Amino acid sequence: MSYAFIRALSKNSQQSYQQLLTSIREELQGKYSQKPQLSCSHPLDTRLLYVM
Repeated sequence: MSYAFIRALSKNSQQSYQQLLTSIREELQGKYSQKPQLSCSHPLDTRLLYVM
């Protein structure tokens, strides 16, 4: 999973949380049966940019 995360950010470092999740899923598609998800302890607008 961390490999897919790094590859997704390497391709585009300016992604929203939703775009990042989609990018990670695309990296893993056809390789794993699991589907990555995001979660947090408070409400989050997934349209916001992911900030490293």
